[in-house]
Amino acid sequence: GGTLTVVDGKTLTVLTTLSNSNGVNWDVKNDNFWTGNLAGGQVLTYSGSTNTQISANTVGFCPGETAFDCFNRRFWVGAQCGAGNDPVFVFNADTFALIAGPIATGGALGPIVVNPLNGKLHVQSGGVSKEINPTTFAVTATGLGTVLAADQHKSKLFATSGNNLQIINAANDNVEYNISLGYTPGSQIAVNNALRHIYLLNPAANKVEVRGITAIATATDVRGQLIGNFSLGTGNTPMGVAADAVRGLVYVV
Repeated sequence: GGTLTVVDGKTLTVLTTLSNSNGVNWDVKNDNFWTGNLAGGQVLTYSGSTNTQISANTVGFCPGETAFDCFNRRFWVGAQCGAGNDPVFVFNADTFALIAGPIATGGALGPIVVNPLNGKLHVQSGGVSKEINPTTFAVTATGLGTVLAADQHKSKLFATSGNNLQIINAANDNVEYNISLGYTPGSQIAVNNALRHIYLLNPAANKVEVRGITAIATATDVRGQLIGNFSLGTGNTPMGVAADAVRGLVYVV
């Protein structure tokens, strides 16, 4: 497994580094963050105020990435080591109890993203975009690209398919806009709900592309118009991105 570094959001100084941690997501209400220790087979919960471990759930496999469903108070956890049929697990965010899992996804697991409108989990498994029903936990193919981000305020999902950006209606999984980017985007998208921007990675050009997620003509539509680019300079290939809507900052790995 890798390491997880906790950084003070005000001073940008490193507070602590946690070993054997992979992937992270946070519960704003409880001020907890969740991760997995991969080969250790455990899903770990830490207190956000003390950065100390408060829960460990042993699930086997190799748990890593996490996704938080704020509305239903759940944490989804994706695992590797599934012998070509990687599983996901779902936990109660308040009691840390396992709700369901292992839920086999039918392939090697990629990104996992919660639809904040209905609690569905979107996964990329075996190169196929799928969703997991939050009630029955049935896994079905969607025909979408790789879902990488969600915008709760406008009820949209954002996916990539080849050299295209898909803007999807979160209520019915319909692709509303399919935008040609002219490059192959990276594996992460960040959303700034305050500025109504999304940030896409352009590894070939060492840039982060900024697109609007509210149309100029109408405040209720989402079109993905190009706003501009952040150039990272020669040799700086973007691999990850996160947006801080409160402070108007973008963090790029």
